[in-house]
Amino acid sequence: MHDFERATTVRHDRRKYKHEGTAEEPTREERSIGFFYTLPDALKEAFVETSRLDRHDARKQAKADMVEQYKYKEERRADNIQKLLTRTVEIYANGLELFATWSARGATSWHTVEDEMRKHEGSTAAQLKYIRNEIEMRVIGL
Repeated sequence: MHDFERATTVRHDRRKYKHEGTAEEPTREERSIGFFYTLPDALKEAFVETSRLDRHDARKQAKADMVEQYKYKEERRADNIQKLLTRTVEIYANGLELFATWSARGATSWHTVEDEMRKHEGSTAAQLKYIRNEIEMRVIGL
């Protein structure tokens, strides 16, 4: 019953003072922390013995649960990698389309851009749309 003599939160502070009580006997504060010390001695012994006997099956179950959790994480990782691959291919295909569009009708000089801006002189929204499209074709498509 040595493992159940002290509460888990009491003697981990690493301070340099002496604790009341000895290693064999818990302090009054430790006794007041848990439910274990309020039990009769026979029940304490039974509790420790049951814990000792059930430990093997509990560890088997914990190992099986861990294997299941690893499988789940592996499936999620594979799904995420597939999603990233799909998104990368979509971005690449979009870039190819933009490059083809720029090659066909993209502005190759400032004179072309200025002429196009004069065509849409009254509408700021149309000018911005044209500039955004040109920038996107230049940046993403190339």
